[in-house]
Parts: sequence; C-alpha cells; structure tokens
Amino acid sequence: VMKANMTDYLAQDVGLGVVKATTVATSFSVGYAVGVLLNSIVGQKLQNWKPSFVGLMIGSLQIVGLFPAVSIIYFDAAQLPMWILRAMACVGGCILSAPGSILPSVIINANKPSTRGSAAAAYNLLNDVGKVWGRSSARF
Repeated sequence: VMKANMTDYLAQDVGLGVVKATTVATSFSVGYAVGVLLNSIVGQKLQNWKPSFVGLMIGSLQIVGLFPAVSIIYFDAAQLPMWILRAMACVGGCILSAPGSILPSVIINANKPSTRGSAAAAYNLLNDVGKVWGRSSARF
C-alpha cells in the first residue's frame, strides 16, 4: 500500500506536488531495496546462529518500521524539509522490507522437503492476493 499509494496521497491530499511526492516515494523504494539486502544478510546470520530469533526480528522490525512510515502521514509533510521526509521514507522502507526478504525462506525452512513447493506456492498466491486487495481497497 505504501509503494502504490504514497505518491498520490502526498501529492493530492498533503499538497506536496507531484515532483516532491515522487521524490519521497523514490526514497522509500531506495530504502526498501537497501533493506532487502541488509535484512537478508542479517536474517541469514540470525538463522545460522539461532533460528527462533528470525521471527522475532521480522515482528520487531515491522513494529519499529511503522513509526517513520506513519510519521510521514501524520506529520504536516508540506511543512517539513524535504531531507527529513526523504530520510523518514528511506528508513521506513529499509526497516519495513524485512518480511519481504526473509519470510519466504522461513516458510521454506519450516516445512518438510516434500511440502516446500506447496508452501512456497501458497505463500506466493496469498502474497499476490494481498497486493491486489490492498490496491483495490485503497480506492474505496
């Protein structure tokens, strides 16, 4: 939802304008890309050290990542300097990328080898349904 609707929200509802809103959304995407790399590395190290902590990592990063992402919505973004908005978006994207980069490997590792293909297919199916549902529910 953040990647799909952030630009429209910031440009139309907050009044940032299309160029500034696109810059903030791009900062979120850059942070997300960096987060996928970093969270994958940290998640693998954590999986090798203590596998039970991987779920804690995903959950805690989701909770912590909400603060910079939601701050963009609740602060008066039009009054904030662009570097603060871009930093909050980049940090939020980096932190919120943890489930997308780690959860597929957790699902595969948590199932027997004979059912891993089915588990991965179910994850991808539900992930795609969630993407469509998020976009369609945002239009109402």
